[in-house]
Amino acid sequence: MHSALPALALFLSCLTVGAHAADVSVRSASPGRNPQIADLARTLDRLAGFEAPNTVRSSPVPDEAGLWMVDLDGRGPLEVVRVDPRCGHVDCEHVVFRQAGQDWQIILRSMGAPEPLETRHNGWLDISATARISPYQVGQTTYRFDANRYVPTACGTYQQAANGSWQASPHPCPTR
Repeated sequence: MHSALPALALFLSCLTVGAHAADVSVRSASPGRNPQIADLARTLDRLAGFEAPNTVRSSPVPDEAGLWMVDLDGRGPLEVVRVDPRCGHVDCEHVVFRQAGQDWQIILRSMGAPEPLETRHNGWLDISATARISPYQVGQTTYRFDANRYVPTACGTYQQAANGSWQASPHPCPTR
């Protein structure tokens, strides 16, 4: 398990400044201000199953805060991280897409924000995702790229003790 806690706060704070632990440039797109980005957001939402036309959204994530572009493989075309726009809290589902010709392919679904790490597998940065389970417990999963998609390789939870320290409890990752 990746030991930096809380990774979610680190990732979100670094989105503001445009870099993070893996020194990867992250650019926030603004769908509301750019029609092409708005079209991309709608396309990705449809592919991820985020569309729910009759869903009432309470405190939705604004489009401009829910689409990030990042170069995970270091080769140029940017991969896109999309947060479920229906979600109104910090532990939202995130989907990472890569462009395959004219199409978009889902290469990771995670609860909590994905944070690129400094290590690589098959040329792609490893990713850690941290999500709050309760006020005193978080789950964390580390993913590696297997040449087609990201797969979980290290899973566990952290429980906050009465003295404020965090205790790690690794467990087997779910298989698909």
